[in-house]
Amino acid sequence: MIKPKKEPPFISIVIPTRDRPNLLKICLEALANQDFRDFEVIVCDNFINSPCLTEMTPYQDDTRFKYFTPNTPLAMCDNWDFAISKATGNYVAIISEKYLLRADALSTLFRIAEDYPAE
Repeated sequence: MIKPKKEPPFISIVIPTRDRPNLLKICLEALANQDFRDFEVIVCDNFINSPCLTEMTPYQDDTRFKYFTPNTPLAMCDNWDFAISKATGNYVAIISEKYLLRADALSTLFRIAEDYPAE
């Protein structure tokens, strides 16, 4: 049996992070509380001292939240590239784990994209 191909999410929220689990936890909570559901979160944990795997535990059953670690620590730009390579959304936004999005942030972006579609 052939499974139908799943449509890509509207947007991929990419979070390249290093050693900031306390900030990532709050950022993920804000994303989980969005009033818009058609998104994915890509966390690229480029840790050296403090991994963020524990902060991902509350989202382990939510397929929108994905966690990746590079094989070895990367330079910042390389970590961004690695994280972006995991995104599958029609749009991609890179945010810092320091950012807290309002609960209507993604629905607002969706409405704007509908009114002004990309070429």
